[in-house]
Parts: sequence; structure tokens; C-alpha cells
Amino acid sequence: MNIGTEEVLAALRTARGKGLSLKSLQKQLNLVSGASQPLRKILAALIAEGQAITDGHIYRAAKPTQKSAPPPAESASRKTKPPPKEPMRKQPAALVEGARARREQQKSGPAETPAPQRKIGGLVTGVLHLKAEGYGFVSPLIGDGNRENDLFVPPQHVKGALDGDVVLARAIRGRDNRLAGEVVEIVERRRQLALGIYQARGEGAWVVPHDRNLVENIHVARHTGAHDGEMVKVRLHRDQPGALSGEVIAVLGNRGNPKFEILASAYAEGFSDEFDPATRGAAEHIPEQ
Repeated sequence: MNIGTEEVLAALRTARGKGLSLKSLQKQLNLVSGASQPLRKILAALIAEGQAITDGHIYRAAKPTQKSAPPPAESASRKTKPPPKEPMRKQPAALVEGARARREQQKSGPAETPAPQRKIGGLVTGVLHLKAEGYGFVSPLIGDGNRENDLFVPPQHVKGALDGDVVLARAIRGRDNRLAGEVVEIVERRRQLALGIYQARGEGAWVVPHDRNLVENIHVARHTGAHDGEMVKVRLHRDQPGALSGEVIAVLGNRGNPKFEILASAYAEGFSDEFDPATRGAAEHIPEQ
């Protein structure tokens, strides 16, 4: 069943502010389980255009903006230093690309056009899905979400990208003259946190990722509060070249806690339970009531 933006937005509005999870939204729209990828793209476009909001789990229709009354004039005896302007955040590449594709599709009309055949040297922007064996597939941001459009990337051509990153890949000739891909640019480093098992030997230490789609161990400095075999949270150093590295920012204890699965899945999708430095700085300047 093909769905459009209006159907998804109408379903969110019927929830009357309570919101819907992705699974509930699929059920309300009578979609099969395999239709989640097109639905995610429509939701991403709605969020980018400000018509929908999400907390990472529940999706809601955005409320129309209303003009607020001007604040009362502040007395001269009680002047506070205005907070610094928070730097504008860069929109996620997936949302920007999805919104741009939707605008182009609206201009060209509702008729669907077949996906173009890829040629050697052709470029595609998409989400990289890595497997535990080291190879992966790039799912294009533009398209109908069918797996047939995915581009195979051999392990030697991943070029430091991690599972879930938005990448720019070039089509190349692979083994047996089959079409393959190589990562030429990491457009958006979505994964910033990871969970894993802490290990230390001699002067060195590393973390074995809990997520099997992270195919390398994470090199870390020794942590005085962590012991071998404990689950830890790591902030990845994505801006440093070479082997994957990071720093232990929390010791979570013994493995086996069900919440670790939830955290690992959230981190794999690029979510974070920590505020970035810009947000923390802005929060510190909020005056107390």
C-alpha cells in the first residue's frame, strides 16, 4: 500500500497530542511490516519541515505557531545579562536530503519514475548498514526503500564509516565484474556513543562493542573505576583518524541488564542521553525564577 504525506500527517493529528509510535502508526495506516522504511522517510521529511516532532520514540503532529504577547518591560533596577545566542544546529543530513527529494518530487508531479540504473562512477547518498563480517550496504535516501536499490560495500571500502552513518558512496567494479561501492565521504557521523565490555591488559585498554555491527574494538585509556568484564558507556572520538577510539564516560556494572539492549539500540540510531556542549552552555545562562 502506497502512503503519502497527508495520510501520515492526518493519522498523527487524530492522536490529539498523545502521539503514536512507529509500530502504532503502521497499524493505524494498515501497513505491512516491510513498509517501515518509506514511513520513516515520510516522518523524517515532516520533522524537517516542522510539521511533526518526535522524542525518538513517539511521533506527534506539530502545533501551529501562535504569536505570543510581548513581555512586560523590565525595570531599570532589575536588569539581567542576556544569555549568549545558541549557535544554530546543523540539520541532520538524512532529514535535509529527504526534504529536498520530496520537494523535487512534488514539482515533478505525483507520477512515480523507475530508479535509474547505476553506472561505474555514479554517486549515491544513503545510510550505511554494516554487518558483523565487515561489509555493508548503502540504502539511498532517495527512492522507494526497496532493498534492490542498496549498494554493496566491501570491507576494504568502508573507509572508517560506522553502522548508521550517512555516507556518499561511488559505484565501482567489484569482484566478477559486479557492481560494488566505496565510501568517498562521511556526510553525517550519526553514532557518537556506544556500549561495550571493558578489557585491560598491561598499559592498554579497549572496549568490546555490545553492538555486533560495530566491527572493531574501541581503544580507550585505562579507567580507574572500571574492571574487566564490566559494561561501560563510551563516547566515540569520531573526528580522529586511524583505529576506532573513544573514552569511557560511565561504568554501568555487570552485563545482563535488559536496559543495556535499549541503550545500545538507541545509540545505534544516533540518539544520545547527553546534552551537547552548546546546549549545556545555554542552559547555564537561563535565569532562576
